[in-house]
Amino acid sequence: MNGKLIPETAFDHKPTWRNFFENRALVQFDHRIMAYITQSVSLYLIYTIFKYRIPGPVTMAGMLAFTMINYQALSGILTLLALVPKEKANMHQATALLTLSSALLLVYLTKVPIAAAVV
Repeated sequence: MNGKLIPETAFDHKPTWRNFFENRALVQFDHRIMAYITQSVSLYLIYTIFKYRIPGPVTMAGMLAFTMINYQALSGILTLLALVPKEKANMHQATALLTLSSALLLVYLTKVPIAAAVV
């Protein structure tokens, strides 16, 4: 954000807690940091799947979640680079729903016994 890690106007609003919801610079910073953390977790996810050779449906759901998380990050970057046209912004929002759905599928399949998931 203008060559800075943390935006200069990050905490301009008073009281301070309002900045996290109403300060555009801080909201974008938080969004970007959460994207970095989520992408890092997705790398750990794919590493764990291949290291422990997790069986069938869970592997597919994990690979889907990994793919969707990284596509979501790429979609967000491309949306910003294009100066946030409505079409790209809406696609980024729609992709967020698909990403959440893939993560929920992964959580569901890790809770279901393997024999029931293969049916």
